[in-house]
Amino acid sequence: ISASRKDFVDKTNLQEITAQAVSTGQTATITVSTMLEFKGQLSQRQSNIYGLVSLQTPFYRQSSKTNKLSSRVPIDLVCVVDQSASMSGAKMFLLKKTLVYITEQLTDLDRLAIVSFDNHAYDRSHGFLQMNERNKYKLNMVINDEIEDGFSTNIGCGLEMAIELFRSHDTKNPVRALFLLTDGKDDEPQDYSHIIRRLPQDVVCHTFGYGADHAASLLVQLAEQGNNGTFTFIDTDDAVGPAFAIALAGLLTCVAQNIRVNIEFYGDYKVTHAHSAYTYEPEQLPSSKITFKLNNLNADEKRNLMFQLQVPEIEDKSSSQNQSILNHVIGHVSVVYDDPKRNLRFATRPGPFHLIRASNLSADDLQVNYQIDLQRNRIETTLALRQAMDEQDYGRSLELLKAQVKNIKSSVSGEDPFCQQLIKDLEYRYPNEHAYRSTNYNICRQHATERGTYSSVTSSSAKVYNSVHQFHQMDHFQSQRE
Repeated sequence: ISASRKDFVDKTNLQEITAQAVSTGQTATITVSTMLEFKGQLSQRQSNIYGLVSLQTPFYRQSSKTNKLSSRVPIDLVCVVDQSASMSGAKMFLLKKTLVYITEQLTDLDRLAIVSFDNHAYDRSHGFLQMNERNKYKLNMVINDEIEDGFSTNIGCGLEMAIELFRSHDTKNPVRALFLLTDGKDDEPQDYSHIIRRLPQDVVCHTFGYGADHAASLLVQLAEQGNNGTFTFIDTDDAVGPAFAIALAGLLTCVAQNIRVNIEFYGDYKVTHAHSAYTYEPEQLPSSKITFKLNNLNADEKRNLMFQLQVPEIEDKSSSQNQSILNHVIGHVSVVYDDPKRNLRFATRPGPFHLIRASNLSADDLQVNYQIDLQRNRIETTLALRQAMDEQDYGRSLELLKAQVKNIKSSVSGEDPFCQQLIKDLEYRYPNEHAYRSTNYNICRQHATERGTYSSVTSSSAKVYNSVHQFHQMDHFQSQRE
């Protein structure tokens, strides 16, 4: 399968964006902070404690005076949409409205391709189109006139065509993504691992499950294998537009890519476990060094990377030496990343991990760090949700979530508003098993990646991950419909 035409990336304008960003000193600064579960550990004992590295990107306020071409990084986007028979009526009407909205939000630096599928795949845009006014008009005509509900569902053929569009182009924009929406599942259960593995590493696959009949577990798997994308459960027809608008807002505010979080501990301090949805090296632990890999960060986003650390017993020191132990730096973290607008690679200054080691410690030194306990509740809830979704017996699945509620309530941060929202979501009783599983797959994926998507009213705990930009984009979509 190959695209029938090519709209090349406008390299001249890309160079202008880079030059302007460099001249104005704009930079996608990532703020890095470190924490350990305790301020100190007894020197005469070996222990295992939690550690945390937090990454925070800034909020960017776009000025009305900003040149439209230089306000953000250009994107390549392929929308792969289901046009099977079950998409008829209101679903198809709202899908078309959403696709038209996406075309209107893109500029002539962006490129868009649309693939639709039933039991066959159709290249509706005939490859990537630059979103100038002429191509927007042309593509909107195609959306409204040519995409009609068809026959059965074959997700694989649509996915394969979209991936080939990315692979067959000689030029590319800095930010690239694939949106896959379906309201159903294939006639026969399929494993598309062999297809999604062909997705280029710089393209992120975001999946959307629409209505009561989609295969949530398959779409979650595609998102995970698609370079750590998101999964969104669209529970009502009216949620199609907001769901796509929120995902689009993330692409339009990308500020860092190809992120490497390098952690190193000294001496016999070693990382024994990594608790993250993001890949890391080495895979075999324990190790004194570990590197977490993140594809990208958008403006106004935060990531919390948690791990467990083996704290060794150290030899007893004289009182004169204990003072130096009190200020002991046991390791450091540094982050390197690409700024897609400036086309430069940056590195943060090393941030230290401090741990007091002494034969006598105060109660304050041995107090559990509140923020680490909060993140531990997030991670353990994510694991409980995933185990519950993998459990085929509905009753046992519910019991797993009930047990996690007890764990949260007994924790140091159990009364925190975020933990109370977790409890509320875990205790919610759904009208049927499909709604229970689809919604909790969505919640699980958001807590795992700490990236916001559209959330239903029954998943309030995940709304903490939505950025201001996503809320603005969703409000803008709603205003366009009125």
